[in-house]
Amino acid sequence: VSTSVTLIQASAIGKRSYITDFWLSNTGATTTLVTFQGGDTSVVGYGIAPTGGGEASPGIAIPLKSTISQDLAFKATSATSILYLTVKGYQAP
Repeated sequence: VSTSVTLIQASAIGKRSYITDFWLSNTGATTTLVTFQGGDTSVVGYGIAPTGGGEASPGIAIPLKSTISQDLAFKATSATSILYLTVKGYQAP
């Protein structure tokens, strides 16, 4: 994983992307901050992926949401060799 933005879910006109659960796992040698963001670079949320570990947030009570009609993406702030990201959610108005 580099520090570039990677698309998770393409946008749909008139809809937002909602994140209800996420899991991060980092087997690399560098701890990295992961930013969930919309295609317009608005920040949806953050997660930390420590070296040899990860973070989980299953069942978020109030889902994280992107801005309307924008892609959902993530960005790692530092390069790491292997970063796994699993995101669950839905698209709705």
